[in-house]
Amino acid sequence: QMQRERYASRLSAVEEKIKREPDNKMLKIQLGMVHVEGGKPALGRDIFQSLAQDENIEIQAASMNNLGNLAYLNDDFNAAMRYYTEASILSPDDGGIIINRARAAWKLGKRADAKTYLIEASALLSDWRAYVFDFPADLLPK
Repeated sequence: QMQRERYASRLSAVEEKIKREPDNKMLKIQLGMVHVEGGKPALGRDIFQSLAQDENIEIQAASMNNLGNLAYLNDDFNAAMRYYTEASILSPDDGGIIINRARAAWKLGKRADAKTYLIEASALLSDWRAYVFDFPADLLPK
């Protein structure tokens, strides 16, 4: 019940923002995330897929990253890696995307790649340690 109420509240808030700024596609990315977090991943996936070919590279990267997150949550680590790789090509300075690549590589048993990605992400993202709590310590940069 509480989760449904939280979902409805967040959904309403984002939809209201979209009404005020209908051309802001990052709000549509947020809408997709609200759906995923609200237990409706298919709705989120549809939004991310619709924005994956947007003319704005930032929107494309966010869409690909979120499609990777959905694949990862479904234990499809190969698909997650493909999406994260595409997102990192579109947005090479986004340390969060690179951490996601590292996580997928780790789950695929590619520890050396995961370690390399984590080193790269640590140089780009000052608070990178906040996002790597689930990694084995031996993969983390010193």
